[in-house]
Amino acid sequence: MDSFVKQPSEKFEVEFDFLQVLIDLGELIVSYDITAITKDIDSTNDIIDSSRQSTTSVFCTIKDGIDGYRYKITVVVYTNNGNIYEHEVTMKVEDA
Repeated sequence: MDSFVKQPSEKFEVEFDFLQVLIDLGELIVSYDITAITKDIDSTNDIIDSSRQSTTSVFCTIKDGIDGYRYKITVVVYTNNGNIYEHEVTMKVEDA
């Protein structure tokens, strides 16, 4: 999933799956950071309602957003081997 569309009133969970990059080295996620940026403004608190992790994925519940805006959601994970991996998706908010 590199992009998705949501309506301003929708609220749902999105999974960022790092299994393929972690499995070859036997790594596990130990911590993570999430940001949501639009028009060079940090909108993380407006867009990310909550988040949690498993050993290979990060899950975040997204909410709200302004009709017509695109948000870049970035998840950075830190592993038990000291490695850092990043995944980005674009979320377009569209009131259909």
